[in-house]
Amino acid sequence: MKPHTDDSDDRRTRAHARALSGRLYTKKGQVLLVRGDPDPQRLLERVAGWETPPATAPTPAELGFASSDVIPMTRGSLSTRSRSVHKWRVAVEREAAARPSAARRRELAEQTAELDALSARVADLHRLHADPTSVHASFWLTPFEESELADAARELVADRVVTPDVAWLARLIRWVGGLPVCQRFLATVRDALCFPAEHAEREAVLRFREIVLPVVGWLDIVNGMPED
Repeated sequence: MKPHTDDSDDRRTRAHARALSGRLYTKKGQVLLVRGDPDPQRLLERVAGWETPPATAPTPAELGFASSDVIPMTRGSLSTRSRSVHKWRVAVEREAAARPSAARRRELAEQTAELDALSARVADLHRLHADPTSVHASFWLTPFEESELADAARELVADRVVTPDVAWLARLIRWVGGLPVCQRFLATVRDALCFPAEHAEREAVLRFREIVLPVVGWLDIVNGMPED
């Protein structure tokens, strides 16, 4: 059998389909595919100083991603990229059935695994479009990625109280940089997190400041008022 030749149409089809492997960002029913890496300085400037999760999730552009790396994933664009995945799979299956060389069979097996992941992403995107209300975080993770994040937290900070700001940042870092970067972040902040008993004491002090001290101050004002 003659060696496999990779023409420009094949390459375009694969490139078009592979764009589906980017990160997913959701907001108000809109789904964006986010590729590439953000500008590190803009990302740092955006997240530095957060003490609580922001009321509104920052957009990919605000996090430092280039506009060319952010693709609106409408139903129409999902349909065209889904067809590219299907076209690529048909070509792989046709070639695999033609008894290629052992080396080429290994390449086709790798492409099949990649196609399976892309097909799963297509299914994820169809679900997001079908039910946008099912999304509870703008930085969308697959169920497997969610499980990885939870496992990392249990392994690295299980004996500490993870505050909302740390949990939010851990998710953002997992979304931007992947699991290893997120694991390094959790290991770094671990010693700054409280044990449960310390956290309870701190919460009690804060409640005292927020509730009791204003009442005491109000009583001081009332007691200082002249009698009629």
